[in-house]
Amino acid sequence: MRLPVDGTPEQIGNRLIHEGAKLRVCQETIYRYIYSNEGMAQEFWWYLPEHRKARRQRRARKRRAPKFDHDVSILFRPDDVAHRREFGH
Repeated sequence: MRLPVDGTPEQIGNRLIHEGAKLRVCQETIYRYIYSNEGMAQEFWWYLPEHRKARRQRRARKRRAPKFDHDVSILFRPDDVAHRREFGH
């Protein structure tokens, strides 16, 4: 199979729809072919914008570090701050 290499898979898929081609494929199908064994042998990944040999995970949520340490509690604040005796506390 020969892929047109003038554009990203999104552009290729949308161009097929716009031109009214009988055989249409979505962008995900194009990506799957590029990263398949056959596509890797033909080095189609080189024509992608980021030139990646392997795909990144999609929609992967990364666990964020806590904003505050668990050792520091609001209960252990100084009395001046706790009772708001000074301006700004």
